[in-house]
Amino acid sequence: MSVSSEELLQTILLQVQKPVALFVAVAVLSVVITGFYLLYSRGKHGNTVLILGPSGSGKTTLFHKLRDGDKFNGFVTSMETNDDSFALHSEEGMPTRPVHIVDLPGHPRLRRKLELHVSPSLRGIVFLVDSADFIPRIRDTAEYLYEVLSNPTVVRARVPLLLGCNKCDLGAKAHTVEFIKKKLEKEIESLRSTRGALQGSAENQLPLANAAEPFTFANCRNKISVAAVSALLDGAGPAESFIRSVVPAK
Repeated sequence: MSVSSEELLQTILLQVQKPVALFVAVAVLSVVITGFYLLYSRGKHGNTVLILGPSGSGKTTLFHKLRDGDKFNGFVTSMETNDDSFALHSEEGMPTRPVHIVDLPGHPRLRRKLELHVSPSLRGIVFLVDSADFIPRIRDTAEYLYEVLSNPTVVRARVPLLLGCNKCDLGAKAHTVEFIKKKLEKEIESLRSTRGALQGSAENQLPLANAAEPFTFANCRNKISVAAVSALLDGAGPAESFIRSVVPAK
């Protein structure tokens, strides 16, 4: 039985296409499996939380409070990074998952260190402000928070952030959470307007929120919660709850 050249060509093409199709299928499956593995690994192993904020906002005090509890009771202004992995002191004696907490200095010259710690393992950010000394430093605080919230890695990973209004234990000297929240939203909106021409094209920044709406923490790309905190006294609970919401204890 004779076979036409056209039939022979089709047979050859079918034989060639089979291994090619198999190769493509294996390649696609490998990419999918790798993607799921990386996503799973990040969720399982990522346990880093950054403590950020202007100088004097209480970052190092909170760091020691979380790690050492009542063993630490004092004011510290640090120009060095505090970096450690530990179970929260309030969970002492419990079989809980350690948290990698990094307290970065708030001095403007040292803030560039942020880039060294923004990685796939980053699960959350605690950004502290001084509730009692807020007004004189509102612009500096807003600029720093703006830089954090427009960081490409932070935006793309939708890293949640807790805005901790620290030193709430000072009573009437401390501004309320709602006051600080509204003032920062207004300042960040002002910054967004003045930097609008550069925001979309700058390599080191991404838009904070929908440009068609006034900026609020509610419409920010990242989930932002706001709470009163007392790093020195027994008011670190909101920070601990936030940390355990992004790095589960088990």
